[in-house]
Amino acid sequence: MNKLLKPFVFLFIAAAVSACSKTDDPGLTFEPEGVPPIVDFDVVAGDDPFTWKFTNKTSNFKEVTWRFGDDSVAYDNAPEHLYKTTGKFQVTLTATSESGKTAQVLKEINITPDDVFLVSATGTAVANRLKFTAETDVDVEKIDWRIVDNTRPNPVTTTSSEMSPEFNVPVGMIAPVRATLTSKKGSVAIQNKNASTEGIVTDFTKSLVAYTVTEDNTSNANETSKELFDPNNDDKGKFLIGWSSGKTWNVTMEFGGPETMKFYSIANGNDSPGRSPKSWKIEGSNDKEKWTLVDTRTLDKHWHQQLVDRGFPNTNAGTEWKKFYYPVTTPGSYKYYRLTVTANFGDGLIQFGELIFFK
Repeated sequence: MNKLLKPFVFLFIAAAVSACSKTDDPGLTFEPEGVPPIVDFDVVAGDDPFTWKFTNKTSNFKEVTWRFGDDSVAYDNAPEHLYKTTGKFQVTLTATSESGKTAQVLKEINITPDDVFLVSATGTAVANRLKFTAETDVDVEKIDWRIVDNTRPNPVTTTSSEMSPEFNVPVGMIAPVRATLTSKKGSVAIQNKNASTEGIVTDFTKSLVAYTVTEDNTSNANETSKELFDPNNDDKGKFLIGWSSGKTWNVTMEFGGPETMKFYSIANGNDSPGRSPKSWKIEGSNDKEKWTLVDTRTLDKHWHQQLVDRGFPNTNAGTEWKKFYYPVTTPGSYKYYRLTVTANFGDGLIQFGELIFFK
């Protein structure tokens, strides 16, 4: 009798446990499948270009984490953030739900130096002396200025902490100018500009879309017309072809739209001064049919000698790969420009380097 009872009791208990597990006992709870947050936020500019205000628009969240792209973090719903420099910053908002699910969204903020301040320069009563100014809505603590004269073997740097300083600008040269603005909040923006006797000028050479030449170098792939536009960005390429008295050569350039050339530069080669251009002209056109003269030059001394006169060593290594700058005599707005070389300094070859155009 005892032997039959034990299995029966076991089966009864097992059945009871099984029945309990299937009941809808209100005292029992189950973890639902987690639902991730739906993340979004708004961002608007604050009271200066460095300050930004953020508003959390996320739903189904317990907590949020903001990362502003500059190693800064915040955890509240509506933070205000101050950037210390210009640049591109990827702002990430990460939200976590009650169940521990996470989601995030990323937006980019781009603060450029031009958003902070603009630099300009105007002539003064003194020849070749410019007054520099900075236009800004930022509450400024200070502006540090620096201009470099590269016309001599040892460049001369002049600095100023005045709000609107005056600097001498070398004739026939482009002088690099740096303005560093510091706001009263401690944020910094830097403007690097090129100054000429005509004021601030900007390189528009990179808007070149096409060019043609009347003759190219077919014997040396390292000295073709592509070196005129410095494809390697190393300032050491040159274009070289054969030359003879009475010969002419030109390059016709098309830009993305009309540009008003104010200044241009032609780079020296690395040897043989007699190969340097002596005479040339630049013309502009908007249809490649009618051409208007914008500048013409005939040099008394080749570039090597000009450099020696300024104190550079009288060697190839001492005078190679230098840039020579020229103001345009009669500027106009043109989509096409044509440089025509008509003479060199007597060598059987002609050579020169990179061309740069400024507006």
